[in-house]
Amino acid sequence: MYYSLLHTSFLLVLRVRLSTVTLYLRHSKTDAINAGKHIVLHATNPSICPVKAIRQFFSYRQHTSTSPEHPFFTFSDGSFFSTSSFSQALKTFLKHIPEPQRYSTHSFRIGAAITAAKNHTAEHVIQKAGRWKSDTYRRYIRQPDISKHLTFY
Repeated sequence: MYYSLLHTSFLLVLRVRLSTVTLYLRHSKTDAINAGKHIVLHATNPSICPVKAIRQFFSYRQHTSTSPEHPFFTFSDGSFFSTSSFSQALKTFLKHIPEPQRYSTHSFRIGAAITAAKNHTAEHVIQKAGRWKSDTYRRYIRQPDISKHLTFY
């Protein structure tokens, strides 16, 4: 399965295979020369597998009016789900947890590093996956796990 997802501010090419998903991020804040970056996601534990989730997502999208040429995340009317709309939705959801101001979209980046470290992923792999050029990622993976102190409703 191959999808090309376009938006004026970025191009994301998504290739879905049986055990991997390949994303192409045209530019990001860590890409000073706008060279782009391929990001490969691998199948993992079935309960949290990104490949399985994306396959299910595309299966769902086949039953909507959203076409594969639309951006990956869209509203039901086909409008683009922007970074700011995602941030706003996250803030709305987080109002229901203690200390919501401690979390933002950046928490996903930090959480991915912490999760990888807890699963004994080599630090150089965490650094590469997070596209960190410095050892900044170490600040995140050395933090105590605060998730055990949270209660989700």
